[in-house]
Amino acid sequence: MDDLVRGATGAQPVDRFESVRDFLAYLDLVEEELTRPDQDEIPDLLTAAKGAVLPDGWQVGQVLGKGSTARALLMARDGDSRVYKVALSDAGRARLAHEAAQLKNLRDSHIVRFIDGPKEVGDRTVLILEEAGEQTLGQYLRREGRLAIGDLEALGDHLFQAVGYLEGEGIWHRDIKPDNLAIRELNKKGRRLVLFDFSLADTANRATEAGTQHYLDPFLGTDRRPEYDAAAERYAVAVTLHEMASGELPSWGDGMVEARLLDPSEQLPQLAEDSFDPQLRDRLVPFFGTALQRDPAPPRSRTCHGPGPMCSAPWMSGGRRPRQTRWAHCRSLRPMPGRCRPPGWEPAPRWSQPGCRLARCPPRSSSSTCPPLAS
Repeated sequence: MDDLVRGATGAQPVDRFESVRDFLAYLDLVEEELTRPDQDEIPDLLTAAKGAVLPDGWQVGQVLGKGSTARALLMARDGDSRVYKVALSDAGRARLAHEAAQLKNLRDSHIVRFIDGPKEVGDRTVLILEEAGEQTLGQYLRREGRLAIGDLEALGDHLFQAVGYLEGEGIWHRDIKPDNLAIRELNKKGRRLVLFDFSLADTANRATEAGTQHYLDPFLGTDRRPEYDAAAERYAVAVTLHEMASGELPSWGDGMVEARLLDPSEQLPQLAEDSFDPQLRDRLVPFFGTALQRDPAPPRSRTCHGPGPMCSAPWMSGGRRPRQTRWAHCRSLRPMPGRCRPPGWEPAPRWSQPGCRLARCPPRSSSSTCPPLAS
């Protein structure tokens, strides 16, 4: 502490820190030293600062943030890293238990991996997850703006794969947005988008206000759509894609009136067309014109052109679909019966919900056949 004060107040410039950055870096070291707990003491993870060490050697490397449910800490030990989600309250403990139940059986490279918990660490309840990535998509977009075409194609494909996998498992994330998507840097393989924060995944369908404003379908909770549905999950995906493609959010009306109170003739939000890449603008506009429609089930006369815009984004060359899954119809068409039903196979319960649904073949076996799906 004495060195910090001398370095900040020295009479001669040569005795002072060279820059504010150097001063702040030294201040962090002083804070770490002052807050370091005794070796046998378990630090309180709700207040622990960078450098706090648990008895098993895991050390707080960074405070990632705090939400309504938990405080997130990046922990490190012997070159390995994990994320500890620390419950803020009894309600938070219950949410962590529900999140763990959702994640335990999920196995996909675009979904954050469950490690352990909830477990007690000192007096706190903790859920332990892998580190999803070095930064969130939201942080990247706020700093760099829209994605380049190559990243838009690759990361957009990753988003479709994650959502397709979850629907195949009968799960709605309920809070898809750039701040819940991490960008993981891969050695010699570019980047991977990883979806995390499943704290709302088991929220009751009647709780139509659960989620994040701007990404939550504004027309939920009406007489026509009293419950959360598959179209609402697609809406969050579409808004996220719009932000990836433009760096901006679509907006309904003038932003002063709730979207559901707008005249029914306003079927689409205002798109940030001028912010789209000029090479993609002519294809992105009709894509979002379908994906962000006010009414997810308009008259039958409205058709989807091509293999379904919710899986064949306009930047995908040749209409290539995400691996393993295929959206049978875009969100503007009503659900259709499963096209692929081997003996004894039944669709997941959520597949009967309103809106688009996934037509996915179960694993092949000698007793089943699975013909190709029509576009």
